[in-house]
Amino acid sequence: MRGLLIACLVVLFPHIAVAADIPNAWQVEMRTETDPPDAWRSVSLSEVDPHGQLVWVRRRFEVSASSISSGTPMAIHVFAPASYEAWWNGTFIGRNGIPGHSRESETPGRIQGDILIPAHLLRPGTNELMLRMSSFHLRSRLSMVVQALEIGEFGNRRYEPIHLNVFRLMTAGALLLAAVYFGALYLSNRREVSSLLLAMLSVSVLGQLLSESIRFLVNYLYPFHIVRLWLIAGFACISTLLLVSYVGLRYSRARLPLLVMAAAVLSAISLVLVRGYDGKTYTVILVGLVLSGVAAALGLRASIRGAGVVLGLVVASIALAFVNAYVFLDLAWYLAIVALLFTLFGQQVTELRRAQRAQSETELRSARLELELLRQQIQPHFLMNTLTALCEWVESDPKVGVKMIDALGEELRAIAAMGEATTVPLGQEIELCRSHLRVMGFKRNKQFTLKTDGVDPDARVPPAILHTLIENAFTHNGQADGAEFLLSGRAQENGRYRCELRSPLARTGRSECSGKGNASGKGHAYVRARLRHAFADNWFFSASAVAGEWVDCVEVPGRAACT
Repeated sequence: MRGLLIACLVVLFPHIAVAADIPNAWQVEMRTETDPPDAWRSVSLSEVDPHGQLVWVRRRFEVSASSISSGTPMAIHVFAPASYEAWWNGTFIGRNGIPGHSRESETPGRIQGDILIPAHLLRPGTNELMLRMSSFHLRSRLSMVVQALEIGEFGNRRYEPIHLNVFRLMTAGALLLAAVYFGALYLSNRREVSSLLLAMLSVSVLGQLLSESIRFLVNYLYPFHIVRLWLIAGFACISTLLLVSYVGLRYSRARLPLLVMAAAVLSAISLVLVRGYDGKTYTVILVGLVLSGVAAALGLRASIRGAGVVLGLVVASIALAFVNAYVFLDLAWYLAIVALLFTLFGQQVTELRRAQRAQSETELRSARLELELLRQQIQPHFLMNTLTALCEWVESDPKVGVKMIDALGEELRAIAAMGEATTVPLGQEIELCRSHLRVMGFKRNKQFTLKTDGVDPDARVPPAILHTLIENAFTHNGQADGAEFLLSGRAQENGRYRCELRSPLARTGRSECSGKGNASGKGHAYVRARLRHAFADNWFFSASAVAGEWVDCVEVPGRAACT
C-alpha cells in the first residue's frame, strides 16, 4: 500500500501545476476602487480579482474601419462570476448585475454577459473598455475569476466554439446509451456486478459532463458557479473510484481492495491540498487513470484477455492530460473515457456471451445426465426383468407383489425428484439406494441391505452416483445369493468428504480404474460426468478390488464448498 501510494504521488503531483491555473495571456490594466484614478497597473486577465472588493478593469481594443462599415452588431463578451458595469470610450453601455462595495449592496450578475456596443461609439483604431466589477457573493476564492473579456459579433463567442458543444452532446448521448445498456444488463442478471459498475461509471461521467456544460446551456447567476465546480470535482471522484473498481475487478481482483483504497485516499488528498478547482479535478482524474493503468498492467502480466488494449487507452489518456490540461478537462477527458467505456463494453459483451455459452453447455450437460439416469432405470432388460418378477409375485403372492410395486414407485419417485439437481444430501441418496435394493430383493427373492458407518447425511453428492455403483455391482458381480453393502464416510484433512462403498465380489475379472480418466464402463462414465458437472475438477473417484470386495471411493468438497 505504501509503495503504491508513493509511486502515484511521484507520477501525479509534479503535474498538478499544469491545471492549478489555466493562464490567460490577455493583458489588461486594473486598479481598486480605493486607488487613485491614475494608479493603473498592468496585469494578465487571470490576475484580475474582484473577489470581496470593487475593482476597475481597463482594456484597449483595435477596431478596423471595415468592421464598423459592415454594420455588424458588436458586443463585449465577459465570462466571470462577478457583477459589473461597462463603459465604452467613456460612455456607459450596460451592466450585468449591480456591483457594490459589500455583499448587501451588490446584486449578483449572470455567469456570462453580452453587452451590445452602440454603433456610434465605435471608432476606427484604438477603443477603450472599462469595467467596474465586484464579487462578494462567491463562497470561496477562485484562482482565476475572469476567464474571458473580448469583443466580437453579437452572439458569436470565440471562447465558446460551437463544435465543442456538438462534441459534448455526442459524448453525452454515448454515455447515456452506455448507462442504459449496462443498467439493463445488470437488471437482467443481478450477479453481474461488472455491468452495474459500468452503468454507474457512465452515469457519473455523464453527470460530470453535464456539470461542465451547464454554463453553455444555462446562463445562471454567478453564486452557483462554486456549486457547479464542486459538482464537477465530486463526479470526477466518483468516476475515479468506479473506473478503478471496474478495471481492478476485471484484471487484478486480488489487489482490488488496495487499488480502491489508494484511489479514495489520493482523491481525498487532491480535493483538500491541490489549489484551484480545475487542479483538483485534473489530479483526481489522473489518480483514476494511473491506478487503472496499474490494474491493467497487472492483468497484462497475468495474460488476462483485453488487458493490453485497456492499458494502451489509459496511457494515451494520461499523455493527453500532460500535453494540454485545459483541452483535456474541457473535452479530451470525455472523449477518452467514452473510448475506454466502449472498449470495456465490447470486452464485457464478449465475456457475457462466453458465460452464456458456458451456461448453455452446462444446462445441456445436466439435461443429458438426467436423461442418462432415467435411461438406466428404464433400459429394456431392467424393465422386462422387473415386470417379469412383478408378474410372478402377483400370481404367487399378491401381497408381496403390492410391496414390490410400492418399492418400485418409491425408487422412481426418488429419481424424478433428484434428476434436475446438481447435488443432493447424502441421506437422500442413501434412501434411493435402499429403495433400489428392496426392488432387487423382490426380483431375486433375496435379502439385500445397505449399512452405513460414520456417514454425514447432510454431505452433498451428485444425484444417483451411489445408486449407479450399486447397480454396477448387480450387473458385474451377480449378487445372486444376496449381499450386504457397506457405505462409510469421513471428513478428510484436505477439506474433502470421502465415501467408500464396499460390495461383495461374487465374480472376478473387474479391473481397477481411478482418478478422472475415462473408464470403459458406462456406470463409471456416468459417475465421473456427474462429479465433473457438480465440482468441475475438485473431486476424486477410484474403483478397485480389495480382499474379496469391490471398493468404490468418492471424494468431493466439504459441505461448505458444496452449499
